[in-house]
Amino acid sequence: MTYPHSVMFHHFHNNFYPKSQGSIDEKQFEKILDFLEKNFNLLGADKFSDKVLCNKLESNDIVLSFDDALKCQFDIALPKLEERNISCFFFIYSSPFKNELNMLEVYRYFRNTCYNNINDFYDDFFKIVKNYNVKEYDIVYEKFNQKNYLENYKFYTYEDRWFRFLRDRYLNNNLYSEFMIKLMKEKKFKKENSFSKLWMNENNIKSLESRGHVIGLHSYYHPTLIENKSYEEQKNEYTKNLRHLEGVIGKNKIFSMAHPCGNYNTETLNILKDLNIKIGFKSNMVREKKLSTLEIPRQDHINIINQIYSNH
Repeated sequence: MTYPHSVMFHHFHNNFYPKSQGSIDEKQFEKILDFLEKNFNLLGADKFSDKVLCNKLESNDIVLSFDDALKCQFDIALPKLEERNISCFFFIYSSPFKNELNMLEVYRYFRNTCYNNINDFYDDFFKIVKNYNVKEYDIVYEKFNQKNYLENYKFYTYEDRWFRFLRDRYLNNNLYSEFMIKLMKEKKFKKENSFSKLWMNENNIKSLESRGHVIGLHSYYHPTLIENKSYEEQKNEYTKNLRHLEGVIGKNKIFSMAHPCGNYNTETLNILKDLNIKIGFKSNMVREKKLSTLEIPRQDHINIINQIYSNH
């Protein structure tokens, strides 16, 4: 059974942007587009939005969305979208544009470029966390195994899920940063070298909007567990994000969003309604209940890649 959803994209690679876990190149992107156009009713973001708000989505309707304002999306994916005249959602978090560096992407860049493979990084990371408190580490590991953490994200490996559990559910931000900084020093990694390969600038966002793409919220700092924040903290995340994007593309143009890391709670939804956000996207395909227009399912492009190659 199929149902309306979005296919989400993050990282792309070429000769300038390094290959990383989950990234795809131009040819893979074109294969995905070919597959989606053949097997689904691939709508532009404006048409999809109209059908959402009129409650007229059909089971085969899909739309494309891009998270995190990554420059590789603008340079690699956008030209292919232009060739096919496909409009998409671009969900932007604001802190990189305000010189308030969010290290989430920098850390990701580090672990994907300074190690031969991602499991080599995990070996170092798990070791440094375990050495911090061996007894507690073993207890947390047991809890992780009991929870089936992130089981709905089938493209994550066991190690991916354990890393995210430690990062998001065990370590606080300061301790996680301390461990990452230590590993970066060991590898002589300079974070400044990654900046030009990470985020778009505000002119890029204006260009996307002028070409018919839909710009939406993705919080201000991109917390991985926004639902753990207080009502006021969540409200601040989205209000600041909204003000920033309105300042870039103009007021009354922001009506959509994507939940960072797919996380939210009832308070989040109420805040978004108060900000007049009409359409929101999750980051998985779970539909265990009737979802609101702020909880539209999404699947990762990796699932599509796997499906394409499994059919050959």
